Amino acid sequence: MSIIGLDIGTTGCKCTIFGIDGNIASYSYSEYDTKSPQPGYYEIDPVEVWESVKKVIFNAVRSYRGERIKALSISSFGEAAVPVDKNGRVLANSIIYMDKRGSEECKIIETALGKEKIMQISGVSSHPMYTISKVMWIKKNTPDIYNRAWKLMLFGDFISFCLTGDPVIDHSLASRTMAFDIISKEWSDEILDAAKIDKKIFSKISPSGTIIGEVKKEIAKVLGLSDGVLVVTGGHDQVCAAVGAGILSEGMAIDGIGTVECITPVFNRPVINKVMLENKYNCAPFAKKDMYASYAFNFTGGSLLKWYRDTFALHQKEYYDLIGKNIY
Repeated sequence: MSIIGLDIGTTGCKCTIFGIDGNIASYSYSEYDTKSPQPGYYEIDPVEVWESVKKVIFNAVRSYRGERIKALSISSFGEAAVPVDKNGRVLANSIIYMDKRGSEECKIIETALGKEKIMQISGVSSHPMYTISKVMWIKKNTPDIYNRAWKLMLFGDFISFCLTGDPVIDHSLASRTMAFDIISKEWSDEILDAAKIDKKIFSKISPSGTIIGEVKKEIAKVLGLSDGVLVVTGGHDQVCAAVGAGILSEGMAIDGIGTVECITPVFNRPVINKVMLENKYNCAPFAKKDMYASYAFNFTGGSLLKWYRDTFALHQKEYYDLIGKNIY
């Protein structure tokens, strides 16, 4: 038996097929671009991401020669909202965490509840990067999109929806919305009421490791997968990185460098206090039951290296692409 790990990042996605022994059997990666239609605006095209996901799965499966693939799970970056209508069509590009939109909307929630209350419920220090502020901005400034939207999904639940037709989000990714109660593990009525957003706009909630369903037959055929491959809830990318590094006990942490650099320690209980609030550390449900994690991160990690490559080493990149090697 083998399994697929699919990672959705801000600048690219990757598919890795693992044997049951944990060894990598096949791998594929594809980049996509962040779009900036005007200063301060940063977006990703969800359709482009989905096409890249199909590409990396197909390429990884095509070069794989091992045992039957049993299941697939997804890790993804957080915050970004993908508006999808009842027919599953993407309605607009996804506003991502670097985007300035949502600043005024975030202040509305802060005024209604206060920063301490928001932290107690959601486990995050209020900030416009989180999904709920972006959703409020969409509702106010592009009501045609909001009114046509059946769901506003993050990329983890969006891709699993594309694969199965069922919108399901795990606890750790849901906590990146600033609309999720990390203690009750449900959407927060208090925060959503303050934001004037209906909870039905978000996906169903399930713990990491929950079977969502099978890859749809027509999609499996396109991807080169056999029928019956299960899609299982994964988690926020930093949580999944910690699990992959064996960070499963309190007192352990991982330093991961993807698009951003992030240090992730784990705890046996929720840690929500004044120090966490003042220093803007979050507290998120972990993939392991009854455990929690925090993130100490900055926005420049691999993204800065990619910018350097594309700005100062473009000719070298073209050369290495030509000879089939990775410039990194």
